[in-house]
Amino acid sequence: MNSNDFLVDTTVHQVYVGKTGEHPNSNRAVDETRGIYATHNGSLITAFYHSSSGGYTDDSENVWLTTVPYIRAVEDPYDNNPGNSRHTWTTTMTRSDIGAHVFGNGWTVSDLEVNERSEAGRVQKLTVVGVNNNGQTRTKTFPERGGPDSIRSALGQSLNSTKFDIRFPDQDAQVRLPGGGTTSIDLNGASMALPNNEQINLHTNHLSVRTANGSQTIQPSGETITFEGGGWGHGLGMSQWGALTMAQQGYSYEDILHHYYTNIRIERR
Repeated sequence: MNSNDFLVDTTVHQVYVGKTGEHPNSNRAVDETRGIYATHNGSLITAFYHSSSGGYTDDSENVWLTTVPYIRAVEDPYDNNPGNSRHTWTTTMTRSDIGAHVFGNGWTVSDLEVNERSEAGRVQKLTVVGVNNNGQTRTKTFPERGGPDSIRSALGQSLNSTKFDIRFPDQDAQVRLPGGGTTSIDLNGASMALPNNEQINLHTNHLSVRTANGSQTIQPSGETITFEGGGWGHGLGMSQWGALTMAQQGYSYEDILHHYYTNIRIERR
C-alpha cells in the first residue's frame, strides 16, 4: 500500500470498498490468524502479493532491483486455476502506436526485441527500434530507469506482466529449391548457418536479400504486434490465484506462506 493517509478504490489499494465489502470468510481468516506472524531472521516480512504469477514467481531484484532474501522465484503450478483468465493472455498493439509513444509522432516500430530474461521468464531488457517517414532510425532500450517491471508500461499500453513473448506478423519469402521450383518460408524466427558453423536468428526488419537486380531491404509489413504472456501483476511473493487453488486442494495457510515466501518462520507473539 502507498504511504498515504487515505485509501482509494483502485488496485493501488486493492479495491478497498470499506466495511460493506467485508466477507465472513475474510473476517474469519483475520480472527483465526490473530497474533500469528511471518518472520525472516527475526523480523516481520513484507508479504508482497499479486493476482497471478503465470506459473512462476520471481526474485525481487528482477522486478524492483532491490534484493529481498525471502522473495525468491518459485515454480507455481497452483496459479493455473480454471477461473484465472490471466494465467495466460494475449494482447496486441500497433507499430504506429508504440512508435508514437516511444519516439513521438511520425515514428513507427521497425523492430522490438527481448534482450534479456530472468530465469522465471520475465523480461529484463527490451530494445525498440523506430523509423520515421524520412527513413531515419532511433533505438531505445528499457528500462530507462527503475526496475524491469516498468517495461510493462514502456510501450504505451500497460501489459499484464513482464512475462511475455513477442509475435510479429508472418513474413514469408520464396526460396528456390535445388531440384527446381520454389517454396515459401517464414523468415521471422528462422536461422541461417554461417561458414564458421555458427547460427544467427533472422528478423525481417532491415533484412537485405540479393535479387536479380542487386539487393533489396525487406520492409516490415503488418501493423499489429502480438504479445503472448502469463500472469497479472509484478509476480513477487504470493499469487492470489495460486493461494486460492492451494486452499481448495486442502493446503493450510502455513503451507501457502512457506510455498511463496522462502525461509520464513511462522510465529505466535
